[in-house]
Amino acid sequence: MYRRAAEKRPEPPAGAGGGGKRAKLGGGGADGTKQRAPRKETLGTYRLKQGDKPEETRAAKEAFYDVIRFLWGLSSATQVPTLPPADVLNEYNKRFAGGFNPLTTTDPTSISLPQQQFLNSLANATINPRAATRTQARLASWEEQARDYIVAECKRHQLMAWRPDFRSSPNTPYNTVHRLIAQNIFVTLASSHAFATRRINLKYVKDKDFVDNVFNHYVFYRQRSNWKKELVTPGSVEQTAQDAVMLNRRGRLRNRRVDAVGEKAPRRHKRAAEDAAQHSCDERKLIKVDYTDPASGTVVPREIDAFVPYEMPMRSGKFTRYYQHLDTGGGVTKARTQRRAGGFAKAQPATPRIRIPDRPECKVQKLPDKTVLDWFDPEQFNALPAAVRRRYAHHPRVAFPLDEELMYQKPPHESMVMKEAEFMKKYGDAVLKQYHIPGFNVAEADSDDPDADTTDEDEDPPALAAAGGSGAASGSGAASGSGAASGSGAASGSGAAGGSRRRRRSQSSDGNNSELSVMDIV
Repeated sequence: MYRRAAEKRPEPPAGAGGGGKRAKLGGGGADGTKQRAPRKETLGTYRLKQGDKPEETRAAKEAFYDVIRFLWGLSSATQVPTLPPADVLNEYNKRFAGGFNPLTTTDPTSISLPQQQFLNSLANATINPRAATRTQARLASWEEQARDYIVAECKRHQLMAWRPDFRSSPNTPYNTVHRLIAQNIFVTLASSHAFATRRINLKYVKDKDFVDNVFNHYVFYRQRSNWKKELVTPGSVEQTAQDAVMLNRRGRLRNRRVDAVGEKAPRRHKRAAEDAAQHSCDERKLIKVDYTDPASGTVVPREIDAFVPYEMPMRSGKFTRYYQHLDTGGGVTKARTQRRAGGFAKAQPATPRIRIPDRPECKVQKLPDKTVLDWFDPEQFNALPAAVRRRYAHHPRVAFPLDEELMYQKPPHESMVMKEAEFMKKYGDAVLKQYHIPGFNVAEADSDDPDADTTDEDEDPPALAAAGGSGAASGSGAASGSGAASGSGAASGSGAAGGSRRRRRSQSSDGNNSELSVMDIV
C-alpha cells in the first residue's frame, strides 16, 4: 500500500487540459504547468477578518477610516454613502481615454464650480461640539494644517468629488485613482505625526499590502454591505448600530450586577444575574427630575444624564426590585475606576438608572436559558406553550424564598446563606409549586394546555386485532385490566394485541435548539 502511494503518477502531455480536478483548475498551460481558474469576486472577497492582523493595527485602521470619511463627506460611521452618477463615470472614462491622469496633474489655473463646492465642503467642516458625532469630534481634533493639506491635494488632482464606485471592481481606473489619492494622503499625514494621539505604529503605515486591504475592506465590503442593507430596509444600518450599543450596555450592566452579588454568595444568587438575557436594555438620555435645593429647600426641575431602563417582559417584579437593590449599592460593589494614561486611577461616578412611567418594552431576542425559575413571572410562565416550559424541567432551581421581605434583612436571613439542597428543601419547593412544568410537577396529559399532551395513539391493523384471540374480542386484557394485572394478557398477546397502544413521543419541534425564540411564545 505504501509503495503504491509513493509511486509518481504519470503527467498528461504538455498543453493537454487533463480531466477531473485539473479541468476544474483551468487545465494545463502551454508549458504543462497548472493554471488555476480566476477567482470570482464576491461581497466577502475584500473582507478583512478580525484575526488577519494583530491588535496593534487598530489605531492605523481607525485613522485611515477617518481620512476616508472626511474625503467622502460622511459625518458618522453609520452614514451610508451614495454612488457616483453615471454621467460622472462616463466623463471620467472619456478624459482618461484621452490621456488625462489626475495623479500627475499640476495645480489648475481655474477651478470649476462643482470642484469649488467640493473644496468648500472640506474646508468648512465646522461643527457644534455638543451635537457632534464621534467621527465629527475626531475630525475636529485634527490640526488645521492637516485639513489644509487634504484640501490642497484634492485641488491639485482636480477632484470635483471623492466618490468611489464600490459596486465595481477596485482595479478599475476610476477606483484606482480614488484609492491612491486616499492612501497618499493617509501615509503623508501619518508619517508627519498628524495622528500622534492615536499612537500609530508606522510599520503598518509603510506596509502597502496592509493599506490596500484596509481600503478595500472599508469601501468595497463594509460600505457596499451597508448600501445593500439600506436598499432593502431603509434605516437598518443606523438601527443595527443602536442595537449593538444597547447590547453592549446590557453586557456591562450584567458584569456590574454579577460583581455586586459578590464572589462568596451562593451559586443560586450568581445564577440569578449571570445571563445577559435576564437584564433589560436601556437608553441614555437627558431626563427631568425634581431637585431639592439644600440651601433654600425649594424643589426645582433639573435635567440629568441617566439611563432609562426599558420594560422587561416575562420578568417577575421580585427580580426587578432585586436588580434595583444591586444597582443602588445594596450588594458587594467593586470600586469603579477609569485608568488614565498617566498611570493613576480616578473614581468615576456611576450614571444613575432612573425608571420612568410609560417606558417602552425591551426587545427580547431570546428567553434566558440558564436562569432560575423565579426570574419568570408565574402567570406569564404558565401561559407559555408546554414545549417551552418543558425546557426548564432539567434544572428546576430557584434563587430566593417566597417571602420577599427575607431577601433584604440585616444580618442576612438563613435563606440567603444556606446551601443549595437545604434551601430547596425548606424554601425552594414552595416557590416551585407556582410554576407548572410538564414532566416535572405537572402531568403531561393532565394539563389544560393542548401542547402538554405528548402521547400519540397508534391503532393496530385489523388483521392483528383479529388474531389476538379472546383478549381482543372480549376485552379481558385491555378493558378489565386482567392482562395487565396477572400478566396473562402480556404473555399470550391478548392484552397487547387488543385495543390500542400508547407511546410517548416528544412533540417539541425545537428540542435541540439552544435558544428560545420570542416567536415561540407569541
